[in-house]
Amino acid sequence: MKLKVLLLMVVLANTGLRAQHDEETLSKLFTHSLVSGQAYDDLGFLCKHLGSRLSGSPGLHAAIFWAAERLREAGADTVYLQPVMVPYWERGEEEVVRVISTRYGSVELSSTSIGNTLGTGPMGLNAPVVEVNSREQLETLGKEGRLKSHIVFLNVPMSQTHLNTGAAYGQSAWIRSQGPTLVEAFGAVGLLVRSLGIGIDDHPHTGSVSPRSGVPGIPALAISTRAAEQLHRMISEDPGLSVYLENHCRMHPDALSYNLIAEVRGVVNPDEIMLIGAHLDAWDLGEGAHDDGAGVVQVMDVLRMFRQLGIAPRHSLRVVLFTNEENGMRGAYEYASMVRESGEKHVFALESDSGGFAPRGFTVQATPEALAQLRDWLPLFRPWLIHFMEVGGGGVDIGPLGPFGIPLIGLDVEDHRYFNYHHAASDTFDKVDRRELQMGAAAIASLTYLIDRYGLPVESMMSR
Repeated sequence: MKLKVLLLMVVLANTGLRAQHDEETLSKLFTHSLVSGQAYDDLGFLCKHLGSRLSGSPGLHAAIFWAAERLREAGADTVYLQPVMVPYWERGEEEVVRVISTRYGSVELSSTSIGNTLGTGPMGLNAPVVEVNSREQLETLGKEGRLKSHIVFLNVPMSQTHLNTGAAYGQSAWIRSQGPTLVEAFGAVGLLVRSLGIGIDDHPHTGSVSPRSGVPGIPALAISTRAAEQLHRMISEDPGLSVYLENHCRMHPDALSYNLIAEVRGVVNPDEIMLIGAHLDAWDLGEGAHDDGAGVVQVMDVLRMFRQLGIAPRHSLRVVLFTNEENGMRGAYEYASMVRESGEKHVFALESDSGGFAPRGFTVQATPEALAQLRDWLPLFRPWLIHFMEVGGGGVDIGPLGPFGIPLIGLDVEDHRYFNYHHAASDTFDKVDRRELQMGAAAIASLTYLIDRYGLPVESMMSR
C-alpha cells in the first residue's frame, strides 16, 4: 500500500511539473509573439509592396519568392517549390451594371465580376431582369421558363442570426459558386448576385464559381449589398426595368505557379510531419490582408518563433503556403497527391484562413480520441481567452488530406467583421490589428508545441 501511495505521489508530482512547464512555454510563446513577432510587419510588406496575388499573376509569383526568402531568414532547414499549373483568369478593365428604368432613368450600381466567368465584351448585354430569393424559387421559375432570355438577380442575404458568420456564408454561397451554371441551364443570359457580405455597404465582393461547375458561358457579376437593396426596391416599383451589363473578363491558358514548402527537421521523428499552412493567392480587388495574408504571415512566424525561442521540434515542422485556393484549389490537390504517392506520415495539418482577428479556439476534424486529447489542453489556453476545441472543418487547402486519416485543425477567430472584407476591395492592411494577428500566431505555435510534445491519436494512412 505504501508503495502504491508513493508511486501515485510521484505521478502527481510529475504531472504538476509537466503542467507548469507547459504553462511557462505557452506564456513565452504568447509574450514573444506580442512583443517581438514579425507577422504584422511581414503582412504590411506583402499587402503594400507586392501587388495583386491572383492565381497566375506576376504579383503572386513575386509573393512566392519573397516568402521563400523570408522563411530562409526565419531559419527553415529547407525551402522548396512544388510546381502547380493553375488557372489564369483576368478581370479586365471596365465593369458596368446599369439599371434602365422609365421610373428611375439610368442608375449605375456598384459591381464586380465573379471569378472565372466570361465577359460580355465591348457590346455589353441588355435584358429584362427577374429577382430570385431562394434556391426553391429559382427551380420553380426556371422550370416555368420564366428565366429564359433574362438577367437573373439572385438576392439571397447572408443570415444575421448565426453566431458563426462562416455558417451564414456557407448557407448563401451557392448563389455565387453554383448560380451561373444553374441559371444558364434555364436559359438566362446573365447573372447578378447579391454580394456575400454580412453588412450593408458599397463594396462588391468577388469570389469564384465552383470548380465543379466549370466555366459558365454567361457573364456573372456581384453587386454590393447596398446596391442589392436598391435594385430590389426599384424592381418592386418598376417591374419592367432592364439591366445593362458590361465586363471584359477572359481566361488565359493555365500558368505555372508553386506551392511554397519550408521545413524545420524534427530531432526525434524527422519523417513525421506537422503541417501548418495558409494560402498565398488572393483576389485582386483589395490586398488580401485577412484572406489570407494573415494566415500566411502567422504560420511563417510560428517557424520563426520556434527558432528564436530555441524550441527544437521532435517531429518535422512544415509550413505550406498553398497556391490557387481562391479559384481552383489546384495547389491543395497537388499537395495531397504528393502525400498520397510518397506515403508521408502527417501527425496533423492545421490551417489559418479565417482572418487575422483575435483567436477564440480551434475547429477539428479527427477521431473522438484526438478531439478529447485536444480538449485536455484547453486549460492552458484559457488565460489567453482561447476556450474551445469543436468539431468542424480544418480548412479548404488541407481538406483533401482528410481521406488519409490525418487530423485536420482550423484556427477559429472572432469573425463578426470578416465578411465585411472577404473577397472585397476593403480587405486591406489597415483592417488588421497587430495584437490580434500576433495572438493568432501564438495560438498556432502553442498548439503545435503541445502536439509535438505529447502526440495526437492518428489513424494510419496505410490502413486506408
